[in-house]
Amino acid sequence: MRNEYGKLTAEQFKAFVAYLPGLRSTAKEMAELLRTASPQELGKLYKTAPVWADLYELPFLELVVSGVNGMGLGPRLKMAIDSPDAYGFLQADLDDDFRDVPEPNVSLDVTFRHLMPIWHSLQSVGYYGCSMPGLVALVRDHGEMDAVFKAVSIDPTVMNCPSIAAVIAKAQLARDSEFHENLATAIKGPSKKIMPSLQDMRFSFFVLRELGINDLSEEDVRELMVGVLGVYADAPSSGKNLGEAYRKSKNQKTI
Repeated sequence: MRNEYGKLTAEQFKAFVAYLPGLRSTAKEMAELLRTASPQELGKLYKTAPVWADLYELPFLELVVSGVNGMGLGPRLKMAIDSPDAYGFLQADLDDDFRDVPEPNVSLDVTFRHLMPIWHSLQSVGYYGCSMPGLVALVRDHGEMDAVFKAVSIDPTVMNCPSIAAVIAKAQLARDSEFHENLATAIKGPSKKIMPSLQDMRFSFFVLRELGINDLSEEDVRELMVGVLGVYADAPSSGKNLGEAYRKSKNQKTI
């Protein structure tokens, strides 16, 4: 089967995007379980409160690799990399819910430490088209203050990330009241809800950037988003709108 999108066939691309609704549903269930758990129950989940903010300093792909290794899935990933079709191998594992993969002997606190920043990064991609490490890099390497508030809106624990903590400390010393007002607003979460289809579109553009595919025509983008993935409604203006969104995505400084 021809790989139309770099390392992915159209069907593989479609299959990966199709997992997103299930991931969102699982995350909501997990959040509700944590919200309703008693302190005693939480104490049983992990020995010490897992801290993951420091992991946001890693580039996104290194964050994923760190998570895979930290959760004991490194050998399985190596098998995928060594296979003729790495993405197809991983897709088969997802389809089988990793039933044939031995249970890693990893404690829940370690699992939380690695899983949470990856999940929040997927949320960030859905809202802003950029991962959490990407937002941190925009702050650290490009001085983009708006990225601070975007990151905090997705995961307030990012304030413990060294690059973000340094910005907050400087604002505190400067008595920057406007900064702290924006920070307080960001802690409440994203300013508006994003339709799942729009999140899936931004995730799809994110995957294209990661795969280094930056030469699709407007018609190619429309065919992918509307015809193949079904993440954008078919309308007379869809080609123009998607083409503009694709160009903006290509200009993103970091993933």
